[in-house]
Formats: sequence, structure tokens, C-alpha cells
Amino acid sequence: MFLDINMVNSVVKTFNILEYIASHESGKRLVAISKEFTINPPTAHNLLKTLLELGYVQKKDNLYSISDRFFDAFVTPFKFGYLWKIAEPLLRALSDTIKETVVLAVYHEGKRRIVGGHVSHQHSVIAPIDPEAETIMYSKPTGRVLLAHLDQTELRAYVEKNRFPGPAWDNITTFEALDAGCQIVRRNGYSMNDPEKNEIAAFAVPILRKDCTLVAALGTYLPATRYQSDIKQLLLDALRGTASTISLKLNGHI
Repeated sequence: MFLDINMVNSVVKTFNILEYIASHESGKRLVAISKEFTINPPTAHNLLKTLLELGYVQKKDNLYSISDRFFDAFVTPFKFGYLWKIAEPLLRALSDTIKETVVLAVYHEGKRRIVGGHVSHQHSVIAPIDPEAETIMYSKPTGRVLLAHLDQTELRAYVEKNRFPGPAWDNITTFEALDAGCQIVRRNGYSMNDPEKNEIAAFAVPILRKDCTLVAALGTYLPATRYQSDIKQLLLDALRGTASTISLKLNGHI
């Protein structure tokens, strides 16, 4: 069996381009890409065209950057694989215990990314695992927990890109009000939405490292029709217990 050297070289060039683009979040132009790898622009264009057709690269204002499809297909499983390996059995046990959907989310490159979750089938009506994972985070308890643990620079950068939450979060329209909302989330140690104003009741707590920096947000969802105020503390206690166990395992204490 003989390998087509030209094909092998094309594959190598393609992977090199992907790696190069991935290391520049703001994107790179065709000229910069062809110059970086000393390949002529038409060749670089054809390779990028293939990546665009596959959906692994996106193009905007003549800048090529990594797409969400590539991130979800390749980056998330590797970058957060160790976290999910530790968390998965604990989330499964949590879902079985509270009999509701649970989800693990992280903040990466300005977005909330879903690492994984479990859906409970104990009820005839269930809440799915976060069907709008890539939407703006203000309206979601997991998103608010993630935002609440960003530093000031990161939070301002998020606001510059996504504006203020407005009706999505307590009609917040200034950075001072947003910062105050984040402080409340950190002080309370959790975030929740208003079940009376939403079809789904949702809660989230942080998973923290030894130095109290954020690893991820752990959340649960249930149809608002099934929510009763007397289960709030039960859900929060269960979430916090699981979050603490995940944190301890990540820190090597278990």
C-alpha cells in the first residue's frame, strides 16, 4: 500500500492551519496564514475552503477563526475530559437522588460551555439538558454563577461583547448594578431563576479550587409546574454536596 504524499502533506498543512487559527482567538487573515506556513495563497484558500465546508472554521470580515462546531467536537472532550471523568459518576448519582436533570458548565472563550449532564427519567415530564447552551448567559443560573466569578477585566469584556442583561437579569443596565448582582451570587453561594416567571425552575452552585477560583458551575433544571418552595433547600444542599465532592477530588483530597 502506497501513501499519496501530496495528500499527506495537505492533511499536515490543514492541521497546522487549524492549530494556528485556534491559537489566535480573534482570527487570522488568509495572507497571514499563507505567510506563516510559506504556502501560496491559492493553496491556503483551498484548504480553508474545505475547513469552512466542514464547519470547523468560520469566516467573518476576512478573518478565519475556529468555529463552535470544532470546539464542541474536539476541544471540549480533551480540555475538560479530566473534569468530566471525575464529575460524571457524581452527576449521575445526583440526578438519581434528586430525580431531576443536572448539568456541568464551564466558562471558556467568552461563552458558557456544557461539559456534560444527566437527564432523570423518573418523571413523565422532564427538563432537557440545556437546549440553548450557546445563548447569552444572563438568564441562566449556571451562567450567572460563571459570570459572578470572573475578574473585573473579564466581566467588562463580556459586557462589551454582549451588552448589559436588562430584563434577562433584574433589569440591570449598568456595570455597577451587574457587579452588585455578581456579588450577591458569590455571597449566597448559588443562583436561581424565578419559577413563577419561567417554564423551567433552575438552580446552580459553583465548583471551586483550593484558592476559591472557579472550576465550573453545577446546575439542575425541572419543570416549573413541579417546583415547590419546600424543595429549594433540598436541591441546593444536594448540589452543594456534589460540588464539594467534585472539588475535593479535583484537589486530590479523595
